Amino acid sequence: MFFYGSPMKHHTVAGLFLAAAWLAGAAQADDLDARVRAFTGARTRAVWCRQAEGAGEDVFARGRQLQVWGYDSGDGLGERVILGAVTNYHRPMITPKGDRIVFNNLRDRLISVVRWDGSGLRTLTNGTAADVWLDPATGVEWVYMMVREIEEFHSGPVIRFQLDNPAVSEVVLDRQDVTWDNFQLSADGTRASGQFPHPRAGYVRLPGGDETVLGKGCWTSMAPDNSYLSWIFDGPHRNLHLFAPDGRHWKVTINGAPGVAGYEVYHPRWSNHARYFAMTGPYKVGPQGKNLIAAGGGAVDVYLGRFSPDFTAVEDWLKLTGADQADFFPDLWIEGGRGAAVTLPAGQPAQAPEAATKPGTRVKVEARLAASIPTPSVASISPYTQALVVYTYEVVKVLEGECSAPRILVAHWAIRDKQVLDLDKEQGGTYPLELELFDAHPELEGERLFMETEEFDLPLFYSTGN
Repeated sequence: MFFYGSPMKHHTVAGLFLAAAWLAGAAQADDLDARVRAFTGARTRAVWCRQAEGAGEDVFARGRQLQVWGYDSGDGLGERVILGAVTNYHRPMITPKGDRIVFNNLRDRLISVVRWDGSGLRTLTNGTAADVWLDPATGVEWVYMMVREIEEFHSGPVIRFQLDNPAVSEVVLDRQDVTWDNFQLSADGTRASGQFPHPRAGYVRLPGGDETVLGKGCWTSMAPDNSYLSWIFDGPHRNLHLFAPDGRHWKVTINGAPGVAGYEVYHPRWSNHARYFAMTGPYKVGPQGKNLIAAGGGAVDVYLGRFSPDFTAVEDWLKLTGADQADFFPDLWIEGGRGAAVTLPAGQPAQAPEAATKPGTRVKVEARLAASIPTPSVASISPYTQALVVYTYEVVKVLEGECSAPRILVAHWAIRDKQVLDLDKEQGGTYPLELELFDAHPELEGERLFMETEEFDLPLFYSTGN
């Protein structure tokens, strides 16, 4: 390429372009920092796995194409790489004091730690780290780990060791059926959410291991205070089901963030501040009939959510990342977050299970099948053994009950106990359907549900006759 003018002028022009690019990047970082500070009200750090190579399909972070990325609202650098060597990284977690990151190499079964600036990288021990916890009495930081994976989604026993002295360790849960996604402790360390094993979800008391099963699902999480509020992520991968110690239970939808548009989300995890959590999404690529979570995709980003004061809704969202590569396993740390606590109002929350029995939940209709989806394979839904598929219908006639919607979504059983069912329905055909509102069946919350529609605002029913 030929340029007119002197070399000095050309170098000056190139320098101006570089300076302009640097200023643009700095301006973007400053804008993000301002939005994060307005969102959390304090210095905020986040860490996650980014798939540096491939199509963003390593949702479970089992491959060797990952990096560790982070963000700190206090340094002006924006999102940046912390560990750039492309290899396996799994579940990076910010330590309670906020200055280091503990992470796994699943392929080699190693637990390591690194400083926030990427220095001081060292291996701690063999195993799979599941949580980090600070003893409020001593100020010692502990790492909780699963010694080995007995079989898929079955691990144990759970051992903890001191982060700064790994030789000091002890067994805290002597059982072999703990799923390491997602084991998380209360502030006092006496309870831990988990799956025992997936999809049997709830929490255990420590020490001792007395188990309380709350339902079926995945990505359990425990509030970071001593309220013992916990959640289970449901099979549709769209809602958190929160459980208070007094028996109250309600649903919070988390796929309504700007940019998610009602699609599936994943990796939800409570931060060290009770009002805030992180997750990833949207998951919307892949062939029909396949598990869209497993397909991932380059558009999967990290989102931060803020609960309303009564924890019955997400009152605000912030999209943290925006690269073309997929981001997985986010962890969020907010300065001073350990001082925040859950305060639930007395009485039932706005969404209680009892509300599902209200009049109008049952209806019989004659409906035309407008859109169906393929039934997934049994192998593709593992570790689930059952699955429902959602079809779209046009209501032709209401036979019993009340249904004013001209179009509805209906969940049909497609797989039961690893057996594929024949739904015997063709697109364009008209069928009598006996339906109940999906929300009237809390027992379905933990079942895998496949929904491939953009009409998320349509009412969702459950077919009682399939």
